[in-house]
Amino acid sequence: MFPKRLDPGGTEEVAEARITLTTGGLLEACDPHGCTRARIPRGSPVHLEPVTPLQRPTRLAACIYVELDPPLSHPGGEATYWLQAPYEVAVTHAGKPVAYVTPLPAKYTLVGDIVGGRICRHHRSQVAEDPGELQHRPGLAYLAARIRGEPALIPGIGFYAVRTTIYTDDEERLYYPLVEVTVTAPTVAEAKATDRPPTRGLHVAQRGARRLIFTPVFTIPLPRP
Repeated sequence: MFPKRLDPGGTEEVAEARITLTTGGLLEACDPHGCTRARIPRGSPVHLEPVTPLQRPTRLAACIYVELDPPLSHPGGEATYWLQAPYEVAVTHAGKPVAYVTPLPAKYTLVGDIVGGRICRHHRSQVAEDPGELQHRPGLAYLAARIRGEPALIPGIGFYAVRTTIYTDDEERLYYPLVEVTVTAPTVAEAKATDRPPTRGLHVAQRGARRLIFTPVFTIPLPRP
């Protein structure tokens, strides 16, 4: 599906989001938080491409936090786990976004304490050892977390997601890049999104995607043992 051209007279629906382009060039992009309308010159291409869920209903955060249900009991050493995280859809014209929609209602959470914590886009997900064990749902992309370090109870995975590349497979499923998590202390883990797809056979789902050269480390507070 992504990236995908939206032709005049066409409509695309992704979960609770709907994007329509009339033959007269009126673009309407609606999601649970409202609608954006724009006039597109006749014959100008409009594209849909997935982006990280940081724009709707307004730009509030730079990170995603996926609460694990139930919390993950990491036995120590190195292991890779799969979960799911939301994405948004950018509607672009002439290479620039003219609207954003979120397929699922946006929710936010405070990660950490009220002084040093961070506000992140929030989602609750099950955890699996294989992505095939998770039900594919519109509006959610697969996320692989490679965890290293001492045994720990991990309540969630958080990472900074500005300009993170999103990938797709031949079955139109979406994937975030691999996130590496290191348990650095009994009550702290550090996570960072890489620039690598989590599995083979994927291609970039965004036109002209450009990653940040430096991605900051996200600190995940862990419960005391």
